[in-house]
Amino acid sequence: MEEVGQIFAARRLIEGFVIERLAESIDADQLRTLRELMKQERDTYRAGDMRTGIKLSTDFHVQLAQCAGNTVLTEFLQQLVARTPLIFLAHGDPGKSVSCSDQEHANIIAAVIAGDTERAVKAMRAHLDHLESHVVPAERTKPLDLAQLLGL
Repeated sequence: MEEVGQIFAARRLIEGFVIERLAESIDADQLRTLRELMKQERDTYRAGDMRTGIKLSTDFHVQLAQCAGNTVLTEFLQQLVARTPLIFLAHGDPGKSVSCSDQEHANIIAAVIAGDTERAVKAMRAHLDHLESHVVPAERTKPLDLAQLLGL
């Protein structure tokens, strides 16, 4: 469980920095890309396709880093984000959905568009806190079935 906390701590640091940079520099093409990705993610989850939804959720986080223009942080984030679904598989609360909230992603983007760096970083941290809240202590963890996690 210590590793879980370390992964989310690393994500908070990297994604907080990414969002700061993005709030200062997002352009119209990047915004279109992010909005389209959010729409695909929302539509996929609503259709009940958890496997694709999880992939699109992780793609959204990586796309944020790509838009911010730091390739090294993007690579680090790809590694961290790829581990997140595995965390939920091993330590997820079976009573909670493991999907990212499209409203949380929308809140992050709204703050970025407004150029409100502080609000954008807070929205990202709140989002990551929400995701981490789906992890239960080791003594209460009953691993999810992989098929259940992926909606198969």
